Amino acid sequence: SIALLAALIVLFVPGIAGISAQDTQPAETEQPPPELKPTPQQVDQALKDFDSKYRTQIAEDRVLAVETLIGVKDPRVTKTLCNVLKGDRETTVQIAALKVLVQHKDPNAVPVLTSIFDDCKEDKITLAIEICQALGAFADPRAVKSLSSDLWRINERNVIRARIQALGEIRDKSSIDALIRMMWSKHRKNGMVQFDAIRDALKKLTHLDFGGNRTDWQNWWSKNKNSFQVPKDPPPSKTKNNPKQPDGTDEVPPPELPPEEPPVEEPPGPPEGD
Repeated sequence: SIALLAALIVLFVPGIAGISAQDTQPAETEQPPPELKPTPQQVDQALKDFDSKYRTQIAEDRVLAVETLIGVKDPRVTKTLCNVLKGDRETTVQIAALKVLVQHKDPNAVPVLTSIFDDCKEDKITLAIEICQALGAFADPRAVKSLSSDLWRINERNVIRARIQALGEIRDKSSIDALIRMMWSKHRKNGMVQFDAIRDALKKLTHLDFGGNRTDWQNWWSKNKNSFQVPKDPPPSKTKNNPKQPDGTDEVPPPELPPEEPPVEEPPGPPEGD
């Protein structure tokens, strides 16, 4: 009988009688514990320790002093690290401070980073690249102007690519606008700017791909810039589990341009650099 069968199941399947309705509910996703902020006393001590270790002529020791501030997230620590960036002459120490600022993600650091980047010359190529990467990590629209202006000030391929890649991390219409304008930038000696990097950044921001035709990108943006909404997240990256798009292709197909729209005349590029 059914009653006998039920009794046998309870007898021979250990623990089944103790299963409750709560046990059968799907497990909730565990939330990470809230981040603990240091107390004012802990910040005071951290800054005191930093100051005592930073007062040395040895750059490696100043790097170690900076690294003692990792995880001590406080506006006073941000100010101290920004002062290191602005005042220390050693690039290794500046980069150490930069990395801690990125980890702390205090948006108050962004104006300082853009100001230092604006002052970087060709003797600070490594620092310039690191600042671009940091600004990309902050993804703050306030950085767009610095990243896109005076493009040929440091006429070095890796710096220009770092600028473009950072703009591709800032999910704001101002980044798209800057990248569209940068497409037409031309240097008197080096030719056109790195369009492959710009195209990748635009694809990341828009989820669209108009290929290698600058005019197609320009036409699309001229028509849609007022109404376009930047997707919240970048498109899914290709992985071993997802190597292709849903239709089996390797690339996102370019959207069709409305045939009735007259083409926009090719805008002139900015004045040629030296």
